[in-house]
Amino acid sequence: MHRPLIALLFTLGCGNAALITVGEPPDAGTPDAGPPPATCGDGKLDPGEECDWGGANAGGAGCEKSCRFSCSRSPDSCAQGGDVCQGASACTPVTSGSALGQKCAAGAPLAACAPCGGGRVCLGGRCTASACGDACLDVGRGEQCDDGNVHNLDGCDSACKVEQEQRISTMLLQFSTNGFCPNNAIGRSVGAQLQDAVQQGIHGGIGDGSITLAWQFLGLSDPTGAGNQSLRIGVLGGQPYSGPQYDGHRDLDWWYETDRSGVDGLRLPTELLDASLSGGQLNAGPGNVTLSSNGVAGVLEMSSVRLTAHLDAPGAPGIGQGATPGHLISEHIDPALAVISSTSGGELCSDVVASSLRRLQLPPEISQTNCSEGYSPANSVLDLFVRGCTSYGIVKMIAPTQPDRVNPAARPAGGGGPYRLYTGAGGIVNRCTDRLGATVDLATCLDAAAFSVFFKFGSGRVIMK
Repeated sequence: MHRPLIALLFTLGCGNAALITVGEPPDAGTPDAGPPPATCGDGKLDPGEECDWGGANAGGAGCEKSCRFSCSRSPDSCAQGGDVCQGASACTPVTSGSALGQKCAAGAPLAACAPCGGGRVCLGGRCTASACGDACLDVGRGEQCDDGNVHNLDGCDSACKVEQEQRISTMLLQFSTNGFCPNNAIGRSVGAQLQDAVQQGIHGGIGDGSITLAWQFLGLSDPTGAGNQSLRIGVLGGQPYSGPQYDGHRDLDWWYETDRSGVDGLRLPTELLDASLSGGQLNAGPGNVTLSSNGVAGVLEMSSVRLTAHLDAPGAPGIGQGATPGHLISEHIDPALAVISSTSGGELCSDVVASSLRRLQLPPEISQTNCSEGYSPANSVLDLFVRGCTSYGIVKMIAPTQPDRVNPAARPAGGGGPYRLYTGAGGIVNRCTDRLGATVDLATCLDAAAFSVFFKFGSGRVIMK
């Protein structure tokens, strides 16, 4: 093949010369052209391709026939419109041999109450805003528990706080006074020969559950009772759920059926005492309280109630197995929660309204004793205190006692107290005089007159239902 040659010879001083060839093609072994265009589907990952699986390229497989991934991960093109709680699809890395790709793959459904982003949780397969009463514990929203409802008196209250109730587990009538309780007409009236029997009666009633005085802490800002707090305590009565291991002196987290006469339509206590906590010391009152005694006709109405007690070390709420004692697993209580466990060194100072003593039948063991006064089943406890009990005409079992206090919640009788009571036929109280000595309406007087009393106690955590 003819190739034209043009040769120019230049002589550059001293006879040196250079030969330049123009128009001759470069050597065939050193091409200078760019790479050939990418061939999608040849199984080789070329520039501009996200993937290339060769013959395996297919729609939705992970590498499309266009050599692009079947989905994108940021943002995730698979999850649009799906719900992660139902296991919505997500763009997932896949391989074909050693070649990489991405395709939409169904995710595993999330468990109920699992967080699904934005403070929401999975409920019924949907990502839903968390709320009290959805049975999903959300400590981020301040929940201590969540039992799936917004009821009170079921262990977890309507605000998803663990209900904290204490029941008096030991109680001793005092026969003297102190600075906290300077008046004690009832205690002072009991003679030495009867004191043990009185204490045994109280002790036995608390032990078998027939005497129940409990209260609920309302408005605790710290569930352990630490710091300085203003709150209220709601007074509750009730009776224990049956169980072979029941002991009213050792009833931690035992269930009690609440006396419904002491709660309102929202299942909250109707008898409330203002209270405070400071340095682990509880102080409450004054206020009026009704003390019920199961199996005994009548209740004790107590006015000007004050109490103080020391909070013992807090502990975790007990969790049971679906029966008393302990909270239900379904309450979903925060496992890190600590609450008030018990109190010690408690003192309760109060006045017992005379009309409630009149409604209490005299116990058979008293009417059948050798009281020289000759009591019968027609007599009341009020008659006993006013007239007294003398054994064999010598030993004072109960000293005659007059009401020394007035009930501030009642309408005064006549000129007001102190009042004096008198007995008539059969030793039954039948007349009352006011502070001026004038005879006043008996019913009004008995509602307004009261006898002071002083107890020491300890309490433990229970569950009122």
